[in-house]
Amino acid sequence: TAKTPDIKLPPSTIPAHFEIIQREKVPILSIGLGDPTKLVEQAHSSNVKVMAMITTVEEAVRVVEGGVDIVVAQGSEAGGHRSTFELNRNDDDDNVPLVGTLSLVPQIVDAIENHHHNHHHNHVPIVAAGGIMDGRGLVASLALGASGVLIGTRFMVARESGTFQAYQERLLTANETDTVITRSFTGRPARAIRNHFIKEYAKSDSIPLAWPLQALAADDIYKTAQARGETEYFPLLAGQGLRLLKRDQSTAEIIEEIVAQANNIIPRLSAAISSH
Repeated sequence: TAKTPDIKLPPSTIPAHFEIIQREKVPILSIGLGDPTKLVEQAHSSNVKVMAMITTVEEAVRVVEGGVDIVVAQGSEAGGHRSTFELNRNDDDDNVPLVGTLSLVPQIVDAIENHHHNHHHNHVPIVAAGGIMDGRGLVASLALGASGVLIGTRFMVARESGTFQAYQERLLTANETDTVITRSFTGRPARAIRNHFIKEYAKSDSIPLAWPLQALAADDIYKTAQARGETEYFPLLAGQGLRLLKRDQSTAEIIEEIVAQANNIIPRLSAAISSH
């Protein structure tokens, strides 16, 4: 009989991170997986604001009630791990809430505004995330009521990016139908570009280990794949706006371009609306 490898959970890194946040006076603690409300009191006592990523209106209301300062609405287009709070391990990937950015943002904006009126909370800005790649996505997000945007995939191909070369190449050649939501990499649903690892795992009919054990168990595979520049056995986390990626830009150039595009679109929109 095959022996199950002995995988121990690593100790929580949160206390160590908090020390760094306090020592370096980091102004914002951003939590991307799950409900951070139990950290709010400690953060606020060090003058640190807490930013929480959520995937449903219910989660948004919950973090605002818990005193979170900024809410990131993660639409289903987003690359990487879904920030859904309660995940049932035996659920299929289909049972993960996947609400698109266009639907999610205005519903969260309304829910939180109503919540403010009823509970006299401070104003909590909403940040839109998921499939936002350029000035069009920025303007659209502002139109939906967001105060700003959070962009991931576009920066993975920036000149300063630490993403390994073959992964960047895959991002630049993939398109909007190439990503899937899968638990096979880490045990938590994540949007990634479909590759051999995902296909083989699906064929094997194995239920992935619970987060983060699956990632720890497969870590040697991912490390080897990265060292060899082999993208078929690595979690190629990516959002759905892939055709909008551009080669060979610095982070500063990307940001400047997005802002310039947005500033170009806004007057055109008001002109188009007023002429009808």
